[in-house]
Amino acid sequence: MTYRRTCERCGGTFFAPDRKLSVCSKCAKRLGVARPAHTSTHPPRSVSPGTQRPTGARPTNRPSRGPTAQNHPPPGEVLTDEVRQAIRQAYDPDGRHAGLSDSAANGRIACDLKVRRGWVAEVLASVRPPDPSSLPPSEPVCQEILRRYQAYVACNERPPGGRHRTIARELGLCQRQVSAVLRAWRQEESGRLSRQQRFDIERAFWEAAGEGLRWRELLRRVADSTSQSLWSVTLWLDQLLEDPKAAAPADSLSPEARDEVEAFYRRYLQADHPPEASLHELLAERLGVAPKQVFAALVACRLRYRPAGTGIADEPSRP
Repeated sequence: MTYRRTCERCGGTFFAPDRKLSVCSKCAKRLGVARPAHTSTHPPRSVSPGTQRPTGARPTNRPSRGPTAQNHPPPGEVLTDEVRQAIRQAYDPDGRHAGLSDSAANGRIACDLKVRRGWVAEVLASVRPPDPSSLPPSEPVCQEILRRYQAYVACNERPPGGRHRTIARELGLCQRQVSAVLRAWRQEESGRLSRQQRFDIERAFWEAAGEGLRWRELLRRVADSTSQSLWSVTLWLDQLLEDPKAAAPADSLSPEARDEVEAFYRRYLQADHPPEASLHELLAERLGVAPKQVFAALVACRLRYRPAGTGIADEPSRP
């Protein structure tokens, strides 16, 4: 059996029969560190009497392996200014390091200079240009991201591949940039409604869901009955009516358990105030299942009563 290890000297990955080894074979030869011999766990092979190797001294006419690396001093324990300067001079992004990833270039420089790989990454972090995907988009681009995302929210539409990925592909951005913009916007919007207000919106949606209203009409009905803005109602109902993929774990529940979830959910919405504990925790403890399964069952229950959307052209006006 072999174990995957990381060399503490060069940072490279190597495989060894001993999980306690911390230095690869190249660094061990360069630094003169003795590695324990591998002891095989397989039984010895049987050797016939006529093929047994004669004992005695090994032949001395082997070719020399050349000078060893035992005279090289081990790398220091402190990153000095001289080492920093040597790393900067060794980095050649337009020459020998062109086309290499940052990790591969760090490993090659660490091996050439016989220094730690982490030092190379630390020094070159201030030399390399920043990753474009880590930079925040400009203000006009952020506004366009929000406009497209709010259009999806307005009609509770989820394109194939997800909203974040679709917007990033259409605008030529990294998905991480889009997610960062929307995460900050979500955190700002989430504090506009209290828990009681969210409970009132959910209860009003459930009461109007069975009347055959279209999505736009249902939003107006809920907004009027709860005295909340149309956009606040749209945003919270969009979060309640999750992606249908989120309802997949509900298949692991028995039909009886799913029926009990829906019956308990109906009784939950008949109260005037939400309980102190969350709905998922109450049902999970009652049924003896995971909260994730309860969440999926509730999503599937809500989606059965979701009316047809009206399209992006009928989106609610943003306050």
